[in-house]
Amino acid sequence: MSVVIPTYNRPQFLREAVESVLAQTLSPREIIVVDDCSPVEVTPHLAGMPSWVIYYRLSKNRGVSAARNKGVELATSDFVAFLDDDDVWETNYLEFQVAALAKGAEAALCGFSFMDLDGVNVVNATRVSQNDLRWGNKYCGATGLFARRDVLLQERWDETLRYSEDWDLFIRLSKRCDLAYSARPLFRRRFGNHESLVLAGRHADIDALERRALVLCKHREWLGEFNYRYRLASYLLTYIGAREQKMLFFKHAIRRAGIVATASVIFKKFASRLMWRRT
Repeated sequence: MSVVIPTYNRPQFLREAVESVLAQTLSPREIIVVDDCSPVEVTPHLAGMPSWVIYYRLSKNRGVSAARNKGVELATSDFVAFLDDDDVWETNYLEFQVAALAKGAEAALCGFSFMDLDGVNVVNATRVSQNDLRWGNKYCGATGLFARRDVLLQERWDETLRYSEDWDLFIRLSKRCDLAYSARPLFRRRFGNHESLVLAGRHADIDALERRALVLCKHREWLGEFNYRYRLASYLLTYIGAREQKMLFFKHAIRRAGIVATASVIFKKFASRLMWRRT
């Protein structure tokens, strides 16, 4: 097995991620750390690591999908597991994922839990199922993916997508093979360091929101027209309650997704807020 860890400008978490692989009950052949041309020095945080922890630096910043693709290309094993540089595997992650593929699947996903910036306070165990790929957003992210290398060389990470690239890949994998799934939380996702992404979402303009929705356009037929329009409206109305020019975003959502989908999203947001206030 090969483990691919893309990293960019988060050296404070990288070592903990690598150490979680070293602590596995089933050891991989190699750990490939692909640096997406970070502006900060990464290698000091890999000091003292075994020789099979391989460091590769891209010549220019190309995005996380390019880093993952390069890791797959460099891998020398038949199977590849992914780990984001700010996540941590449970010690039996590889053991369970290998067992899942041993039943004939070409790719496996798993459940996860959350941790804070200090790597503690695991809360809110989250499950993912194949149906969630179409009807919801509860998928496990790249860290939950374990797959055959030859499949990943054919179904590469889409480097044109800057958002939801993991969901895009899972859909394409599900079209060509069965996805094994373990509900057991096999890794921990770190929250708290993504506040800048939340802030960016709140201040994103319409063009930025449209770029986020590109993955929906790519899978419009697979989603079905109603689900496509509803999810498009959801993307375009992200953080609508905190925006100053609400009507501008409402009008754009109606124009792009239709009045039915837009009204459905608004009603759901209103109902959720009302329920939250009552509790």
